[in-house]
Amino acid sequence: MFKKKFKEYRGNPAADLMGSIPDQTDRNGSMKTGTEIWLEIFKKEKDKLKKDYNLLEIDLLK
Repeated sequence: MFKKKFKEYRGNPAADLMGSIPDQTDRNGSMKTGTEIWLEIFKKEKDKLKKDYNLLEIDLLK
């Protein structure tokens, strides 16, 4: 179970947020859709995961 969730998270760290972010207005008054906000979050989280050098050896966990 943990291995499956871990691999899913590494593939798409923002999957749980999809469809749950409403359209919003930012500080400048421009409108952003929930999908645009989700894509920004996805890209930031994916970049964080790329920089993660302390990746668990998932096969060693028992």
